[in-house]
Amino acid sequence: LDDIVKEVGEQSRQFDVVVTSGGVGPTHDDVTIRAVASALGREMERNEKMVRMIEDASGGKPITEDQAKMAMLPEGVRLRTLPETKWPILQAEN
Repeated sequence: LDDIVKEVGEQSRQFDVVVTSGGVGPTHDDVTIRAVASALGREMERNEKMVRMIEDASGGKPITEDQAKMAMLPEGVRLRTLPETKWPILQAEN
């Protein structure tokens, strides 16, 4: 986690756009999104749009505890979708 926070922080100070990948699953080792939030000085919050996307992908069923972890995103992110995928791209301006 600390390595990702450091690298994202350094890159976001040097460049206008920084792209990361991973960290979206509910397992203990999915830390990229938390690291990006930390590097940008943002808190994590439950994103209701992400909750709805997960529910839609699950056939309308309420989200599970593990899926709720996937809806915890850095405050203020925008969810962008592409026609060919149901999973969003998270955009956080630095």
